[in-house]
Amino acid sequence: MLMSVVRKTYQQCKNNQPQNRERSIFAKLNKKRQVEKSQKNNSMEISGRIIKINPVVTGDGRNGQWKKQEFILETVSQYPKKVCFTLWGDKIDKTEMREGMNAVVSFDLESKEYNGRWFTEARAWMVKGDENRGAESMPANEPRAFTPSNLDAIDEMESLPF
Repeated sequence: MLMSVVRKTYQQCKNNQPQNRERSIFAKLNKKRQVEKSQKNNSMEISGRIIKINPVVTGDGRNGQWKKQEFILETVSQYPKKVCFTLWGDKIDKTEMREGMNAVVSFDLESKEYNGRWFTEARAWMVKGDENRGAESMPANEPRAFTPSNLDAIDEMESLPF
């Protein structure tokens, strides 16, 4: 009798095993999708003009060789801000950047502690050219160049009696 119970239990476990595997695979996929969604929700974007691209820096670490490239983005606003971003690894080769280009940068912030001090890095993971912002990026209060026609108009204004 004991043997028949063991056999039934064994057969049930054997028959249910593929279903449990499928469930665990689907559970892992769902969990991975949830993590990806939360990462997308936590990522940040900023737009502006790339004003400087630093050279690629490489080095050797305990996990092998690494490379990074920093670039400076200036925001377009009443009070422009300059932000330094870092691209790591293969993202450098996948990204086409040039100085003066209008861009939208997707990034994450990461802080690390070293010797009791905290350091924060803005890690860019995608840089897209933003051609729609061309007119917006030009400062509106930039002085116009004087031409002979402008000088004639100024002379006429000065000759007015008031």
